Amino acid sequence: MGKRLTLMCTSFIFLFLLQVSIASAEETNGEKLNSDEIQTLIQDVGFNEDEIKDYPVDFLRSLIEQGATKKFHVKKRVYIDDPEKTNAENMMLSSQSTVIGDLEGHVEIIGSAYEVPDATLPSGWSKFRVWGRWNWESVPQNTWTDAFSVGWSSGEGLSIATDGYGGVAFHTHDYYVGSNGERRDYGVQPDDFTINGGVGVDIDLIQGYGSDHAGHIDQIAITNQSSGITNVSFEYGHSVFGVSPSFSTSKDGTFGIDPGWTNDTGKAIQTLSW
Repeated sequence: MGKRLTLMCTSFIFLFLLQVSIASAEETNGEKLNSDEIQTLIQDVGFNEDEIKDYPVDFLRSLIEQGATKKFHVKKRVYIDDPEKTNAENMMLSSQSTVIGDLEGHVEIIGSAYEVPDATLPSGWSKFRVWGRWNWESVPQNTWTDAFSVGWSSGEGLSIATDGYGGVAFHTHDYYVGSNGERRDYGVQPDDFTINGGVGVDIDLIQGYGSDHAGHIDQIAITNQSSGITNVSFEYGHSVFGVSPSFSTSKDGTFGIDPGWTNDTGKAIQTLSW
């Protein structure tokens, strides 16, 4: 079944290219949504006003253009081991958390999924756009190579479209630093992936920007099953002792970050059903 699904994904990749390309999720160009766009996002896409504030303008406009429908939105502040806290701001943030001690970093994770109509797909197929964002809220003390992943259970029929050359189609990721949002990394291929499980990217954290570190993954997934349900995991992995986090598939078949004593992880999980 997996091989058949992969072959079908590859076969239809050129048809997918007729669709609206995935916009770079962090580029807003200083623009604001107008009232008609806000109403469309609420009435047609399915957002509420607070959720709209969590997303870049270009990304929201691309959802309107694609005729997308929101399947879920999740937002979570996760606690990550990040030793050697020294400045007062970080110690204050840690004292306000529910975790005892001053070894916790603070990363906000936002995840969402959307069903996107696609007339080029065969009858019975569905197309989803899965978007995840990470954002440091404290100043990372250890700025080695971190990781971020978006994954789901490999046995539920959801698959990544391929590009016909061994790579992934319809993927973007980026990394921004500084108060003005200077983009330091952008890519259209993940650093690791499984066809039926998800994608992951490495994040080379840069010193000297305080807590201003953020990035996203934007990925298209498809299925030929008329109905299904799976948990989607948005996971951040932080290198604590200089060894970069790696990616793996868990016992339940979910793609994500391999836990280990050299790194710590935090995740937000939500259920996708169709």
